[in-house]
Amino acid sequence: MVPSEIERIGHKTHDPAEAEAWDRAQRMQLSVEERQKIARALRDRAFGTAPPDVRQARDA
Repeated sequence: MVPSEIERIGHKTHDPAEAEAWDRAQRMQLSVEERQKIARALRDRAFGTAPPDVRQARDA
């Protein structure tokens, strides 16, 4: 689940460069803690709360 602090905003652009610039500006407004919280929520959504140890996968 995405943290509740994230406000979903839609922004319509007319070209990919404008979309990329807007996306970069949005990401820069987040603090390091906010980005880490989002990354953790996405990781938990994809791999569950007990993700596999990548070192074990590499050695297999």
